[in-house]
Amino acid sequence: NSFSPTGALVAGLSNFCFCCRPYAVKALKQHPLGSDMDDLTIFFSVTVAASLALPPIVLLVEGLKLYRAIESANEEDLIATFVDAFLSSVFFFFYQYAQLRVMSLLSPLAFSIFTPVVKALLIVACSIYFGNSFGVVSLLGVLTTTGGGYLYTHVSKAEKNRPLPTYQSDDGDD
Repeated sequence: NSFSPTGALVAGLSNFCFCCRPYAVKALKQHPLGSDMDDLTIFFSVTVAASLALPPIVLLVEGLKLYRAIESANEEDLIATFVDAFLSSVFFFFYQYAQLRVMSLLSPLAFSIFTPVVKALLIVACSIYFGNSFGVVSLLGVLTTTGGGYLYTHVSKAEKNRPLPTYQSDDGDD
């Protein structure tokens, strides 16, 4: 599979939306309706909202392809696809729950920095485990992401430890 502008655009949109999540959750917690919600309640509320909103969108965008695929598949393939989709959903559910728990422990900015670093390291681990090729450009991308996360952590720690500047009032006496 090669690079495509559409793929890059959709990947960028996906990452943008991913980075917006902690800010949206923080805003929800500050809203009167969400202020009494704990993390688990917010997670299930978001999950239910997404479960209701996504099927019509998927049917609109992919409906014809889905219909053709179901129509041409045999029973064994349909069952295998259903099982795979179910397992994927279960793993995604736990992934999303873990993400929400991490979001509750970090600031929105720290979360947006931290998760791509973890994803980059998981990409390396999965590539090695599944035997996918991992070239120089991929390695540079992972190193850039990881290095950026490290630098952010280092600078944030240095800023917290730096004493606040003191100012002398200038009352005109020289």
